[in-house]
Amino acid sequence: MKNLKIIKMGCNFWKDDETVKESDFTNYRYYIHNIQLKDEIKEKYNINKSWKLRTIEIMRSYKQEVKKNKLIVDKCVLGINIYLEDEKGYQYGNIKFERDLNKDHFKYTKTNLLYIINKISKIQYNTIEELENK
Repeated sequence: MKNLKIIKMGCNFWKDDETVKESDFTNYRYYIHNIQLKDEIKEKYNINKSWKLRTIEIMRSYKQEVKKNKLIVDKCVLGINIYLEDEKGYQYGNIKFERDLNKDHFKYTKTNLLYIINKISKIQYNTIEELENK
């Protein structure tokens, strides 16, 4: 197992922001670089074998649903965007892949991030280290 390094890209949580009290992160947005995708993930989402997952952007996101004619908003959900890179350095997204990563509306926690990353990565991680953006 290994340490997953995530880079702070947004601002740190505001002291009085009640929406992030369930989170063990300290920042609203992070980047993760150069995750090696499992071959079966590349096949499932029709990703060219020579392409690499350049960046995963994670952020505190929202989930809205209506229950019994009332709008319920969860403001501490893990949101994920991906950026794939081809041999020439061009970057692409993959809507189906992103939709599947986000469909379960996991809470914005390190445990949930590790769970998702370990589902798609050849390398398995057991801890997260938050790094400052330099």
